Amino acid sequence: VIQSEGREPDGMNFHAACPVIEPSLESHRSFNVYKLPTEFKFLQDFDSSKFQAPSIYFFGGRNEEGIATNSLRRLIICRKPLTWTEVQVDGKPPSPRFGHSMNYFAPSNILVIYGGRNDERPEPYSCFDDIHILALEQKAWIHVTQHGISPGPRFSHSADIAGSK
Repeated sequence: VIQSEGREPDGMNFHAACPVIEPSLESHRSFNVYKLPTEFKFLQDFDSSKFQAPSIYFFGGRNEEGIATNSLRRLIICRKPLTWTEVQVDGKPPSPRFGHSMNYFAPSNILVIYGGRNDERPEPYSCFDDIHILALEQKAWIHVTQHGISPGPRFSHSADIAGSK
């Protein structure tokens, strides 16, 4: 059983989740979701309203009624109890979706969301072929204009960031 406080997300499924953790913490051998390693105790008193707290971000998915959402939630980790928070950001969020990918790019401190699906969308396609960035430091959504040949609309896929690509 996971000990947490704050309003937990309502019946999420098919969402994307992504850890945003200081790289030196991430590679620590004895990483514990409830506790910071001794050499990182200076992070213990972080302000939970800021994005720098070691966290897992959750975006979109389907709610209990099966409707796609574009909610953004954060589970603050490395302390007990874990804490759920709603994330307020500027800019237009991505359309409600499920089955999308989300990755963290540490050098730019951004989350990258790609694709997904929403069965409420008008035909002919219920899948997305778009890229959105959440700039964590600026607390803002950015829609990316694509150039060249895209991979095409997709959902229930996986994605990763390798190096700077």
